[in-house]
Amino acid sequence: MDDRLVAATTLITKFRSYPRNAPLGVEQKAVPAAVTKLIMATLIEADWEKHANDQMVNPMNAVSQLGVYPGSNGIPAFKPTPNDPNPGATYRTWYKAEIKKWYEANGEKFEIKENVAKEKK
Repeated sequence: MDDRLVAATTLITKFRSYPRNAPLGVEQKAVPAAVTKLIMATLIEADWEKHANDQMVNPMNAVSQLGVYPGSNGIPAFKPTPNDPNPGATYRTWYKAEIKKWYEANGEKFEIKENVAKEKK
């Protein structure tokens, strides 16, 4: 699973980064649906607690890079519990569950977009 998570987060970073040489600007193109499904399945299955402090392989950060986060795309905003002894873990658990529900309902329509350099026409 860790190898799949490294691959998924690496691909997300590649897709969401701006190309180095884009004098005409950048446009977004959908990656193949099969790739999106594999990446999302990997992120949803990953152990979000295990990788909570790993900035390179953090499933929660990777999902956010895709523009899917609380308060957007129909995902509710998080409501913290007062005096929670471990608010970070509570948030990660909640976020992962919400992403899973959201993807089950919207996965067929969801596309990961890649930033690519515009070409001359």
